[in-house]
Amino acid sequence: MEEEEETAERRQAELDFVASAYGEEEAWVVEKAAGCHVKRRLALAASSSELGGAENCCLTISMPEGYPVNEDALLGVEAHLCNDSSSSPALRKIAINALSSLVSECRRVVREHAGGEAVFPVLARADEWVSTDWMNIVETAIADTNAETPTVLTKAKNDSGELVLGRR
Repeated sequence: MEEEEETAERRQAELDFVASAYGEEEAWVVEKAAGCHVKRRLALAASSSELGGAENCCLTISMPEGYPVNEDALLGVEAHLCNDSSSSPALRKIAINALSSLVSECRRVVREHAGGEAVFPVLARADEWVSTDWMNIVETAIADTNAETPTVLTKAKNDSGELVLGRR
């Protein structure tokens, strides 16, 4: 019985932290019969005006039975794009492709904190991922897009005054 009380106490402390550290639009707790979930909204902004806007991502952290006391009870981590943003299709595609990287990094942090509280470290890594990894992903995607831009056909006149089409 003591272990159940400790589990409930430690879990509640993490939920209280989320409620106090983030605004209601940034992070919230969803309690269902299947368990407790912490949701965190992350803004995946474009670093360039070429892509414009931002995509909103929802990171979901699921607390299994026995978490955080049981070392085998690891947090579940998932992410998806919210349907509330108005970014360009190009930015949306980059964000969709990048979500697996975000989830992978968060799951790595979960494994590192097995048997202990991991919600804050996961949320911190997610924020760090947005400010560093995401920006690198966007910059790389823009560079790749610019490198793949087709050559421009130009019109010029040759020495005899005739119109000549060519590549620049």
